[in-house]
Amino acid sequence: TRPERAPSRRGAAGWIGRVLACDLGYVITYFVAGMIVWPLVRPFYESTRMPSPMSLLQLQILRGLILTGLLAIMALRLRARRETVVLLGGLALSVFGASPLLIPTAYFPDFARLAHLGEVGISNFVYGCAATFMLTARGRVPAVGLAPAPGRLGGGV
Repeated sequence: TRPERAPSRRGAAGWIGRVLACDLGYVITYFVAGMIVWPLVRPFYESTRMPSPMSLLQLQILRGLILTGLLAIMALRLRARRETVVLLGGLALSVFGASPLLIPTAYFPDFARLAHLGEVGISNFVYGCAATFMLTARGRVPAVGLAPAPGRLGGGV
């Protein structure tokens, strides 16, 4: 079999296309997940002043670019099989995105907080896996083991 190109060897147009597709994917995932959870959280938001739809869209576009950048760095740095990196991307966004919702606060009632916990945990996992898949190349060469490379003390992964 012929070796696949490493992610770092993609051309600029390929990277820009993937990053923009991942960003669009985040925005779509965010709003679809929000629509699904809306019936559960509507009572909370009806009494809360909401940002304008345009400012909410702009914020999610920026957030999508940041998350995509973090996933790209992770995908480039990890030396593991593609499937492993994809799952780690999903888990990372799910855990880091949803874990703040585990802590009760006086500002966020439990019914809304717990509904968003499930929403954010699941939607970030789905987005993280899909985006990491798009940001990695087929045929990734996994690290052989945890032992340091011969002649190196720390392994330098």
